[in-house]
Amino acid sequence: MKILLFTGAGASVELGIPAMRGMAEEFHAHLGNLELTKSVFERFEQMLPQSGYDIESLIELVESVEKGQESLRGLNYQVNEDLLSTSRTMRWEVEWFMQHVCERLRDVDAEVLWGAALRRTGDHELCVATSNYDRAIEIACRSSKVPFDDGFEEGPELETSRWRGISFEQDGIVRLLKVHGSTDWYLGDDGAVYKLRHSMPLYGNLALAYIGDESCSLPRMKSALILPTREKRITQPPYPDLMTDLRNAARMAEVAIFLGTSLRDSDIRDICRQCAERIPTFLVTVDNRVNDLNIPKLRTIRGTASGFLTSTLPVFLAEGEVEYLNDCSNGKLWTVGTAPVLTSIVSALEGDGGVDETCRAIDRLVDCGVMLDITDIKRLLGQADIAVRKYALAMIPKSVDRAEAMRLAQMMAANDGDVAFSQEFNMLQKLMD
Repeated sequence: MKILLFTGAGASVELGIPAMRGMAEEFHAHLGNLELTKSVFERFEQMLPQSGYDIESLIELVESVEKGQESLRGLNYQVNEDLLSTSRTMRWEVEWFMQHVCERLRDVDAEVLWGAALRRTGDHELCVATSNYDRAIEIACRSSKVPFDDGFEEGPELETSRWRGISFEQDGIVRLLKVHGSTDWYLGDDGAVYKLRHSMPLYGNLALAYIGDESCSLPRMKSALILPTREKRITQPPYPDLMTDLRNAARMAEVAIFLGTSLRDSDIRDICRQCAERIPTFLVTVDNRVNDLNIPKLRTIRGTASGFLTSTLPVFLAEGEVEYLNDCSNGKLWTVGTAPVLTSIVSALEGDGGVDETCRAIDRLVDCGVMLDITDIKRLLGQADIAVRKYALAMIPKSVDRAEAMRLAQMMAANDGDVAFSQEFNMLQKLMD
């Protein structure tokens, strides 16, 4: 089945990357830690409320002030040099902060959020498109040993790779379209786009330069993200190609899912509307205002990104039946719903909080109806403490791989030698029969 999955900022919130308002609030707190002149700090304080505490709106406000002063200079009018310098500093600070925040995610969170779904993609052609800058999907693909194509050259220990474009000819891979770029994308002064294995946020006019092998002729590089202040880059490579690829993927898809997005972007909303006219199209959201979108055939699934990605989507990929998503949409089937479950899954799998906290985390997952796959069930049943293993049995009835999980638990009950675990398993077996 050909599946298009588009993810917006809501898919990264539980990874510790705040949405637009949350990022603005964090940035406001961050200002107090900076050595800024009084004029810069006061102007930030004025503009944050004006932007509605939306980080993108804040950048647009700052840029409008900067452009206004530059326009005056172009017309030979008097320029407020202090205001121009202040607005430029403000823009650089906000841009740096956005890149910095998007790089702070933990690998384990990315792996847990995306891993279960990615491990189910073998029988499908999955195209994941995202406006997010973070690298969660790439991290999860590599951790789960799922091949993917993001448009860049690949190679072992390749520190710098050059854009070559997305290939739609190879089977068995996830295609990843990062339509606004990524924190590890950089624009060279030769006009080409590069990806670095070790990325870093850049501030202002700072650029990266390669020092090393004289035979290597890499250019100086700056960030290639499409932030609001860099909107003109949408017309520069590779972004036109990525949007063309996204529209082609939408035309070829048999199912489309939009996750963690308000569909505020007019281009993405238009693609969603076209999909809804042609194929089953779902919006996963916790927002009740979906009727404002005016997309009549769009179907909604109430739920968080973490609940959908860790449970609903893996089950759908395993079954391969659109009717499953329809039943989730119309309420016939239970979904994880509006509970943010990523932290609980990580707590259960990692066991860092001790036995009691691990057991409580498993309890929370059972109550929410989380459906783990066999990889995560194995991790729970493989933990050293018998109490955790006993609690883990409660995850089996709703597991994506229930039959395989039962066989694993049965083998453990026969070979483990722990009477209490065997008794719990026998009770579970009777209930499931």
